[in-house]
Amino acid sequence: MKFSIRMKMLTGFLAVAVVLIISGSFLFNSLSKMDKSSQELLDHKVDILLNASNITKIAVQQSSALRDYLLTQTEESLNRLNQANQTQSQQLKATAQLELREEDKQSITKLQNLSKDFQTKADKVVSLAKTDRQASIELASTTVIPVGREMEYEAERMVKAQQQLLNEGNKANSDMADQLKLINLITIIATSILAMVIGYFVSILIAKPILRISKSAQQIADGDLTGANIVIKNKDEVGDLADSFNQMKSNLQRLISEIQAGAEHVASSSEELAAGAVQTNQATEQISSSIQKVAEGTEHQVQSVMACVQAVNEMSAGVQQIAVNAQNVTDVVIATADRSLEGNHAIQSAVQQMQSINNTMEDLTRVITGLGERSKDIGKIVELITAIAKQTNLLALNAAIESARAGEHGRGFAVVANEVRNLAEQSSQSAQQIAELITTIQQEAKSSVISVETGRAEVSEGIRIVNQAGETFEHIHRSINHVSDEIQNVSASVEQMSANTEQVVAAITSISETSEEAVAESQTVSAATQEQLASMAEISSAVDSLSTMAEQLQGQIGKFKV
Repeated sequence: MKFSIRMKMLTGFLAVAVVLIISGSFLFNSLSKMDKSSQELLDHKVDILLNASNITKIAVQQSSALRDYLLTQTEESLNRLNQANQTQSQQLKATAQLELREEDKQSITKLQNLSKDFQTKADKVVSLAKTDRQASIELASTTVIPVGREMEYEAERMVKAQQQLLNEGNKANSDMADQLKLINLITIIATSILAMVIGYFVSILIAKPILRISKSAQQIADGDLTGANIVIKNKDEVGDLADSFNQMKSNLQRLISEIQAGAEHVASSSEELAAGAVQTNQATEQISSSIQKVAEGTEHQVQSVMACVQAVNEMSAGVQQIAVNAQNVTDVVIATADRSLEGNHAIQSAVQQMQSINNTMEDLTRVITGLGERSKDIGKIVELITAIAKQTNLLALNAAIESARAGEHGRGFAVVANEVRNLAEQSSQSAQQIAELITTIQQEAKSSVISVETGRAEVSEGIRIVNQAGETFEHIHRSINHVSDEIQNVSASVEQMSANTEQVVAAITSISETSEEAVAESQTVSAATQEQLASMAEISSAVDSLSTMAEQLQGQIGKFKV
């Protein structure tokens, strides 16, 4: 039986679908149970709980209505009591018709009995209240009200029991929901694992033979046709593909063998044809090569000679330029030597002049110093004149005093004494002015002496520096003379070199002309040989092309192993 790839994949997916259906059915059944349980709680337990709560409320209303009637004894309160009793009976009857547990049935029976007892005793209390109100109140307190309280207690107990049942039912549903979640998770994991396992095995069943076919196809693509045929036992599309692949490989082996035999025959024929063309071509090439080598050697010699001529010309031009530059440098050096000599003479003159200035400054110092000494002597004379003037002034004053004593006889003497005193005062003032001028002259003389001394020091330093400059100029002059001698020697050598270079250029130019004539003759012979070689090259090219095509065909066929 042929089990196709489609059937394998469908079987795998069907197995997964079956697992999903089983798990889904289980979940559906569990959800139905949980829904039924929830519905049961809602339909029965909740109804019982609500009825029990209503019974409790109505019992409270019965007791309240009875109290109101005993207090007010109105028709309205009596109607409310009767209405409450009737409602309680209906509520108990409706509850008894529900689906109850045994203990719930017992509670309903007890409540029905208590309700009947309450109504009977309440009727008695109502009848007694019409005649004896106080007695009816006492009877109600001792017989009716306790029955109502017992009804309330029993109903509340039933409410608590139903509430507990609801809680237990909710807890059971919650536990069932948790179980369903766990089961659902386990089912999902198991289904996923099963799907992966089935997918893995199905992929192996499909991919393994395909990989074998792919490996064999890659081997053929690499040129190897010697591999064994693919044997696949699968009775599906992959098995059919393997059979077709084996048939294709057999046909390809036969085709490659036939092409290889034809290529070998073409190659042998082209080799025989190429052999004759190669011999003729080799002879022609040898002749052409020899002539070409001669032409190339001669041309290379011409190029070398031309390069040599150019280099020698450039060297000659450089040598001539060097000679010109050397002559220019010589002229400049000679001029510089003259200038340095003139500078040295100028420095010697400056030294002599500064020495003369130094001597003059020394004389000036002595003169100013002597002037200071003479001013001191004049100061002493002025002091003497001042003292004489003071003494004359005292004498004139004494004479004036004596003439005043003489009266009329001494008036003339008084005039003379007054004139003498005036002259003495003028002499004293003049002496004072002279003293001030002498003091100023002495101060200026001191300043002049200091300035002259400073000038002498600067002149001495200038003489020292100028002497150093003179020595430097003398050294420069000697160096310039030495450089001038060396440059003149270099200039003479350069002129001799320039003359020799011109002779070399003339000889090389003659060699270049002879080489160019030889190159022209070689090129003529080479052109004729090249024409013959071109004809043989066309024949050889055709043979080579055929041989190349045969070799390429053999190369391509040789890649295949049959």
